[in-house]
Amino acid sequence: MSEGDLSVTAQYTSQAWIRGGFPYAELFDDPGSQRVFGATNSVMGLFAWFRPGAPSLPDSLIARHAMLDHLGRSSGCRQFVEVAAGLSRRGATFSEEPECAYVEVDLPGMVATKERLLGESDRGRAVLARANLRRVGMDARELELDALLGEGPVCCIAEGLLMYFDRDTRQAFFARMASQLAARPGSQLIFDLVPATEQPKPGLVGRMLGWLMRRFTQGRGFEEDQGSREDLVAELRAAGFEQVQWFEPADLTDAQLPAPSGVVQTLVWRASA
Repeated sequence: MSEGDLSVTAQYTSQAWIRGGFPYAELFDDPGSQRVFGATNSVMGLFAWFRPGAPSLPDSLIARHAMLDHLGRSSGCRQFVEVAAGLSRRGATFSEEPECAYVEVDLPGMVATKERLLGESDRGRAVLARANLRRVGMDARELELDALLGEGPVCCIAEGLLMYFDRDTRQAFFARMASQLAARPGSQLIFDLVPATEQPKPGLVGRMLGWLMRRFTQGRGFEEDQGSREDLVAELRAAGFEQVQWFEPADLTDAQLPAPSGVVQTLVWRASA
């Protein structure tokens, strides 16, 4: 994204992937990410004190990441584009298979940060050297698949992105993706988004966390106009997607998701044009 700075969310999620034990996650560990993770969890701990039974953010993120991994693996695609990839370790893992072509897209500053972290270890430098794994500095809303990939189906992954889009931006993104994926039969868009109507009301501590997020991201916060699940299905179909499915953790019984230590709330989607 070009407005605000979402790098702090990449730092937080990178620590969640480490906590979840995902392969290659440790390559993106650094003191700044550890501080962000600790500070945010302190606020979330206060939130949990006043709202027992509220979803655990780290556990929800770990489940989300594993679910998207599973859907990507089961897509049948050998080409992947991860938009707003941040410090995701997914590309490093998927590209272990030489026949898999993986492109990570994010803003140039985040790409540079990721490459710096990878360059700090022998294992990271080996990942940087892979010909089938590329990083491209680009705004997600300007994505052009034909400029990034060869012919054939592609699985596009957007994790932790759609929650920051307002309705118009989200609809434009869906339309852009549907148009490009329709030209590549067998392609899919997989992403996460929990409608605001299903999320707990924030209360005082939640508003404090929202304030902290806006401080970190220079004003960017979560959008709250997603409507219901049915509304999102209608948006996706209006954009040109013919098949739309949503999945909760219990729906993916073959995914071998990590056992959570707290309450999990996440919802991932699969759409085909």
